[in-house]
Amino acid sequence: MLLADDIPAICLVLKEMLRRLGVGGRIDAAADGREAWDLLQNRPYSLVISDINMPRMNGLELQKLMRQSNRYEKTPLLLVTGEVSEDILNRVMQSEWDAYLPKPIKINNLAHYFHSLLKRREISAMGTDGNY
Repeated sequence: MLLADDIPAICLVLKEMLRRLGVGGRIDAAADGREAWDLLQNRPYSLVISDINMPRMNGLELQKLMRQSNRYEKTPLLLVTGEVSEDILNRVMQSEWDAYLPKPIKINNLAHYFHSLLKRREISAMGTDGNY
């Protein structure tokens, strides 16, 4: 799993919430979209959770690169942001994010999106014969 947020405390809180939801294994954190994209080049991730406003590369730019990549076009993306401006929300709704979760983050909302996105990923990974 990959977290991208320019506020380290947000990444720590998200990581703790995910651990409480039973997520084991590696959870990497990136300080911005550029760092997240660099990490994506070195390993696959089952889910990316990203803020929208970050330095060097924002979340929407990261999303665009991922959707243009054959490797990451189907990787679930969860946008977590405190943005409430109409312009930003319109851009989010027109993009290819799988889900949007406003800050402050509540663990029950995170749990809902986390489980539904991973379930959707499993279904889309199945072949036409119903096998993975």
